[in-house]
Amino acid sequence: MLFGFGKDRKDGRGGRDDEVENRRVIEWVYSEPDELIYRWPDTNIPTMSVVIVRPGQAAIFVRDGKVYGVLREGRHVLTSMNIPFLDKLAIIPGGKEIATMFKAEIYFVSLTEHQGYFGGKAYAGNRFPVQYSGTYRYRVEKPEVFLEELAGTNADVDGAFITDFLRSTIQSRLLKFIGDLPPKDFTEVLQVQNKAKAFLTTQFEQIGLKLIDLNFSQLTLPPEFERLLPYFSSAETWEQFYQILQMQTLQDMSKNVGSEAGVGMGFGMGMMLPYMFPQPPQFAQAQSAQPAPQMKVCPNCKTQVPQNARFCPNCGYRFEESENKGTICPKCNATVPAGAKFCPFCGTKL
Repeated sequence: MLFGFGKDRKDGRGGRDDEVENRRVIEWVYSEPDELIYRWPDTNIPTMSVVIVRPGQAAIFVRDGKVYGVLREGRHVLTSMNIPFLDKLAIIPGGKEIATMFKAEIYFVSLTEHQGYFGGKAYAGNRFPVQYSGTYRYRVEKPEVFLEELAGTNADVDGAFITDFLRSTIQSRLLKFIGDLPPKDFTEVLQVQNKAKAFLTTQFEQIGLKLIDLNFSQLTLPPEFERLLPYFSSAETWEQFYQILQMQTLQDMSKNVGSEAGVGMGFGMGMMLPYMFPQPPQFAQAQSAQPAPQMKVCPNCKTQVPQNARFCPNCGYRFEESENKGTICPKCNATVPAGAKFCPFCGTKL
């Protein structure tokens, strides 16, 4: 629970509404460990009431979504003489010269440490799905800033709303943070964790919170992408990562080109590379001004391929076979260029 409403002492928790020396006493007595905010139920506060703020608490006076003042630890008698900001909350009945009542919502805010949880899926480099989860510890540093964020967003501040507010605050910021990380950071969780804490510390300060600690329990790529991690470690930017990956793929293909199985794969992979690892969005935008390449249709599988392509990247069809008959592969019956030692489609030695 992050939020409590005012209740009497009989239910074992909530606030206390007693008459002490003919004065109303307002305080948050029975808070639970996970409670963050407690709202006093009555907005009509008699003058000379006593507000008791316990250690680890702050009492905030709000009206129409605006914070008028904060009371820290201590015993406070509510008069304009003692607390100047109450002048703006005073109600003076007709025919009287002094206020008999203050109109305000009183929120007690816990200043002690609390724990939260986060988790979700972000996209590194706008392409690679990253599953993440963990915990964070925080406390309210500036209660008036924090409550103004809440009250200014939703007049009905309750426990569910506070939970959603905190969850959306950290989730939206982590999505952006993880999405903007350079590739090399994903090889070291501790480095990501430290950067995330530094980033979120500033973000939390803007809403009146202090981030004490943050820990990732999970920061992983799906199994099908884990094979790419070795390339992450040497890339400072996503542009560099794609360049390294494409270069390594071409090198691997060149090593296999002499093998029987590698010849056919080499031709196909060479054409498939741009489709397997398309350029990142910023590359595509930079090249958008260039004229679109001319395309042609593979007569075998109807896939569109570049006009100067010699092989179809989808089915391996050789576009020049109608012009150069060559020989027939005894295994797959494909037309093979004259003088070829291996079939470029199945790798059979001729």
